[in-house]
Amino acid sequence: MISQFWFSPPLSLLSLISITVSLLPVTTQSVSFGNIQIEESSAHILSPLSSYPSIRILRWRVPVETSLARWTIWANVSKDCTRPVNIHLWMKHSSFPVLSPDGGQFPPQMLPILEQQTSIEFSASNSDPDNNYASFSIPGPEPGNWYMMAATKQEGEQQAEQLCSTEVTARAEYIMETNIITIIPIYNNYQDIRTFSTIRAEQSYRFSVPSGAWIAEIVVTKCSLRGTEPGVTSCPIQIITSTHSIPQRVTSSGEQVQQFGVRYPVPSVDCSNIPKSECSLAFSTQEESLHYITVTPTVSMPVEFAISVKLAGCHEKGASEGAMLVNSINTELLCGEPKRRPVKILFHPTSEQESLDDCGDQIQLARRNSKTALGFQFLKTGNTSEREPVILKSNRSTVLSFKIDEGDVGGTLAVELAIYNTKGGSSSEVREVVGCLSQGFRAIPTANTSTAYGDYEEYHCPRGRRISQTRSHINREVTFEQILIPYPPSGRWYLSLSSICYLAGQGKRSSCANGDVRILFGIHSSSCIRSTCGRYGRCYQYLSGGAMFSACRCIAGHTGPACNDPSQAESDYQLLTATLLLTTTNLAMLPAIMLALYRAHYAESVVYFSHLVSSCLHHACAQDVYSVCVLPATVLHFGDVFTDILSMWVTLLAMASLPHPVRSVLHMMGTIAVAVAVKQDKTAPLTFLAPSLVGTSILLLSWFWRCIRDKSCYPGTKYLTLFCLPGLLIGGAGLACLTFESSLSSSQYQHSVWHLARGVAVMLLLPDTPRTAGTETKKPVQKLPMKKPAPPDVSFKQLTESNQSSIDDMAAVTRAGEEEADMAGQTQL
Repeated sequence: MISQFWFSPPLSLLSLISITVSLLPVTTQSVSFGNIQIEESSAHILSPLSSYPSIRILRWRVPVETSLARWTIWANVSKDCTRPVNIHLWMKHSSFPVLSPDGGQFPPQMLPILEQQTSIEFSASNSDPDNNYASFSIPGPEPGNWYMMAATKQEGEQQAEQLCSTEVTARAEYIMETNIITIIPIYNNYQDIRTFSTIRAEQSYRFSVPSGAWIAEIVVTKCSLRGTEPGVTSCPIQIITSTHSIPQRVTSSGEQVQQFGVRYPVPSVDCSNIPKSECSLAFSTQEESLHYITVTPTVSMPVEFAISVKLAGCHEKGASEGAMLVNSINTELLCGEPKRRPVKILFHPTSEQESLDDCGDQIQLARRNSKTALGFQFLKTGNTSEREPVILKSNRSTVLSFKIDEGDVGGTLAVELAIYNTKGGSSSEVREVVGCLSQGFRAIPTANTSTAYGDYEEYHCPRGRRISQTRSHINREVTFEQILIPYPPSGRWYLSLSSICYLAGQGKRSSCANGDVRILFGIHSSSCIRSTCGRYGRCYQYLSGGAMFSACRCIAGHTGPACNDPSQAESDYQLLTATLLLTTTNLAMLPAIMLALYRAHYAESVVYFSHLVSSCLHHACAQDVYSVCVLPATVLHFGDVFTDILSMWVTLLAMASLPHPVRSVLHMMGTIAVAVAVKQDKTAPLTFLAPSLVGTSILLLSWFWRCIRDKSCYPGTKYLTLFCLPGLLIGGAGLACLTFESSLSSSQYQHSVWHLARGVAVMLLLPDTPRTAGTETKKPVQKLPMKKPAPPDVSFKQLTESNQSSIDDMAAVTRAGEEEADMAGQTQL
């Protein structure tokens, strides 16, 4: 096959060029798929579909000019899976698939979901491992990143099988198209450039669209069948075109693949059913991108034709006409004689450049990054405010353009629009602004009527999301309309705005004295929705498959991508009741604290009080909506679990008959061991079970040793039957309620029962006095106050009768009286 540039020069040169082309030898080549590139992923373990963090993300990189991409996924199901596992896959180009994992509704600002995404589902089981795979193809995929999300969808009984695991591996095969002819489009240089071809089978072409070109037209001329008479009324070819990828005709296949989003029709024309003079195709283009054309003959004979592409758009300021194309004719090949000089012909412009009627004002926005993850905004160059004022001219569109990079697709793009106050004017003026937000293609808002601003109903956007704002002159309040695009695809985006001002009551044909409309707009991206998920959700950033994205984790039963669906949510009354129950039921430890102080269990009372405070603060912070946090939640959770286990430990040691030094050592060793275990894993069953078993073993050994030493049953029957056994039963019942929580709605009530049972059990199990290895320590006997007897009266006569001096006699008599008083007191105690 030989391709030659064909021009429409002045009339004097037409005959020369026609003879030149007809004498060129023609060869044919069969259509070949070209090279095949393969990309594989490592093994990934899938989780049940519940939220975005449970979804595994795989990123694929499709090469340029891929005619067909085919993915194959193999699943490996563990032996613990007793039922088939359903595996669900989602695919989307240039950004993450948009879905609602919990089945909640999308907020109205996110609808409609226009971007296309593919969904496929298959099952895998242990009974037939050879069929645990699925394959699907995408013809003509766009080059760049493709994101695949994978998760398992299990029923209620299957989700209870926590040991069941599913591992998947995937492989992609890209079939490359190598037989592509480049066409030089007609734009800015004003030359009529055609490419002459002779084809027997499907042939692909490509052309580049420069900046400012929005519409293209493919024109086919000189069409004929090789070896037949030239009197053919129609051209037996079919033309199809697409942007960025090789165009492929959609054919039905046996693959169970579902397509979501809006699928725009691919521009195509069948020239075999129309006159060959009308064989042309007009379509919208994307600036600064490659476009591809596929021409397929409808007959088995060779088809000759000349194909050209004409571009129309808006000239940028300072754009030049471009270089003229020179045609070099190989006279040696044409005449069959060597050493002939080639003929070079330069064709001058012969026609004016076509341009669009409504080019409007073009505003290129500048990007400004923020400090938050996935946060940035687009502003007019030189402005600092978040929302920029723009003046829209009447009957003239304004196009704002901005670009989103590949690393910015993990957030949510928000576009806001409002009409600003305008001073002056009539009070009956009504201003209306309509915008179209589109990706890749520029979409100007158009009214659904042929008359400009006639009796139309509303504007519509050909390829984009519609945002509108209407405001009367009386209403002075500024309100914003908003559009939300979760996980926006990378590439260039356009916000095309049109405005109209009319008088209320006189119809939209009327006009205002000043038809200009002043607006405020804001274009920004952030995690989730402005880094929040409302009152009933929390915003988190995740990293999977080497890509970062944000998602909301809903609370209190709310569902949806923005936690906006309250169909399964709990009421605020239930949430407040749960918070009060979980915090106030911890006061059941107060009687135990008072009893421990009364019975001289001072160390135990300190531990109980610490647990009371820690548990109250933790549950007050851990609730969904009604919560108060005085410390970080992780610190409060650690304190609650740590003091809970420590309370059980010191209670068991208080019940045991141990020497005081041994008990002190065990207190310290247990505190250190429990702190390390809780720091390692707060929820592991061994963290709770190990201290219980060790403490119970120490308790039973001490009781057994005491029984052997005293040769009597220890402790007494009264303590065992009235205190120990009821305490164990009540504590076990509360622990059972804590362990076997049935559902989220009733878990707070079961946990509150555990708080009450724990306080009662501690009161019953705590012994009356601190037990030691010997007899119980009795309370010290208080001495009764005894009145000292008055010293006996001693007369001077008696003193003088003794052999001692008077002073010595008086001291001796006084000591004798005190000794008699002490003996009398001891005898009375």
